[in-house]
Amino acid sequence: MNWDLTDVPAIAPTDLAAAVQALIADGRGLALLRGLEDADLNTVQAELKRRFHTDPQTALAVFVRFRHLAEVFSARRL
Repeated sequence: MNWDLTDVPAIAPTDLAAAVQALIADGRGLALLRGLEDADLNTVQAELKRRFHTDPQTALAVFVRFRHLAEVFSARRL
């Protein structure tokens, strides 16, 4: 599936860092290197729902951009 990231709103780097911090706090910091599992995604989604409970569009934008960031880092070659 190809995504056109121009359709996804820009997000603040601190919002993306919050998703990464949620994984680190849950002991899943290596997920960016080995690839995401369902439990990793659940951890990030729960944190984003907590952080952006009044702004679900931003939560979705952060989640989509996080997924793409994780995809890049888990690739064999950066």
